[in-house]
Amino acid sequence: MSSIDSSGGKYQTNINEGNISDTISPRIKNLRSIRQEKDHNLREVERLSEQLTSENIKKIGGFLLSESDPLRKRKIFDLMLGGLTNENALDIREEVIKLNQEGTEFRDFHYIWGSMAGAEAVIHGAASEETDIHMTMEGWVNSDPDSAIEWYNKLDELKIEGIYRDYVKKCVVEGLAKTNIPRAIEFIEGLQKKGDRKVGDLLNQVTSRLSREMSLNEVGNWAKNLPNKEMQKISTKVIGSKFGYSNPQLASEWATSLGSELAAEAVPKVGESWARRDPEASSAWLTSFPESSAINGALEKSFQSWAHIDPKSASNYLIEMNDSGQKDMAIKGFVSRVVHEDPEAAILWADSINDQSVKNDAMVRAGSVYLRKDFMNANTWLENSGLPDGVKAKINSPKK
Repeated sequence: MSSIDSSGGKYQTNINEGNISDTISPRIKNLRSIRQEKDHNLREVERLSEQLTSENIKKIGGFLLSESDPLRKRKIFDLMLGGLTNENALDIREEVIKLNQEGTEFRDFHYIWGSMAGAEAVIHGAASEETDIHMTMEGWVNSDPDSAIEWYNKLDELKIEGIYRDYVKKCVVEGLAKTNIPRAIEFIEGLQKKGDRKVGDLLNQVTSRLSREMSLNEVGNWAKNLPNKEMQKISTKVIGSKFGYSNPQLASEWATSLGSELAAEAVPKVGESWARRDPEASSAWLTSFPESSAINGALEKSFQSWAHIDPKSASNYLIEMNDSGQKDMAIKGFVSRVVHEDPEAAILWADSINDQSVKNDAMVRAGSVYLRKDFMNANTWLENSGLPDGVKAKINSPKK
């Protein structure tokens, strides 16, 4: 009980009227009790982790699963992981797989196990229900790339059930891309020389990662120094797509500064990505280049984006364009979007295309959508359209 001494103005507390602990709320008492229990559990885990027998691992796993505090949970996990050996790995894994497979603990265990056990961990991952093979492979690749790559090269001879060569190949590249880019490129180049059809996808992985970590100039210079033109072209496209969206002005300057072969790859990709942010600026930039199938294709995508954002301004721009292959492809892109809102207008635009092949493609797309949206009117239009029988048949064919 508290009071004010009127003579001295002092605040006094009478502690002799009961135990001070009686004034602590039940909630605070409960929190203290929980904290004391958690501290005791952590000390127990420390003791158990000194000798990671199967029984002790199970006990630690119980503490790990029941702990809700993420920092304490990580301490428990680290104590168990610190004693990981090839002999107790499967026992520890039994406890780890009870956790969230999207969590860092699941990933870290399999990465470290892969770095220690190599093929044994990867093969186990192939036979398990959990999605851990790429983590174990990644760990192995980073700890001993020579052995991991040698094992990959012998997969056809080993014939291991559940091991898919293309998936393992992807894991190898992902692992190398994080710590050893030159080795990743060497591996991909070796695949290229053997005619591997996944080279483009694998190089995209590496280039995409570097594009997130490097500036445009840095990753651009890296791409220019890749072992051969084909690899340079593949990476240049990825870089153009990434930076064309995040920094279109800088990307457009970079693309036009490249030699003619690489610029032919970069410019359309920059334009396509730029169109997702500013289709008018992208279209104006793309039409400043001579016609090519790549430029025309980029214009198609640019006008598709523009028609989605502002069909009126896109149509006004088309009206002002001179007849050309670029304009035909731009109209085709415009039609592919506008048809969903105004099929009849889309049909009229498609009919204005000069190139017969491009016109037929645009008509098939527009006519098919028109039939689905308004069958009666669309069918009347189609019967009187004068389109070639082959085009009519495609329009009438249900989309698969």
